[in-house]
Amino acid sequence: MFTVLDDEEGGDQLLEEVIQYVLLKEIEEDERIYNLVKLFDRDDLNWIADDIKSVYYKIRTVGYTLQEVKKR
Repeated sequence: MFTVLDDEEGGDQLLEEVIQYVLLKEIEEDERIYNLVKLFDRDDLNWIADDIKSVYYKIRTVGYTLQEVKKR
């Protein structure tokens, strides 16, 4: 099943879903990520996805690319 989203909310919703997907995948595959998330002692991963999304938007607002940030 899929959801039709308008442009304004669509990009934000898609970004959040991708972040959650990658986060869950990394938790399953990388014990370091699992242990990091476990340290926060929270059952809900939405807050982590929101923080990652917030950092992403701040980077875009400043005008950097993710590759530029990664190099620094």
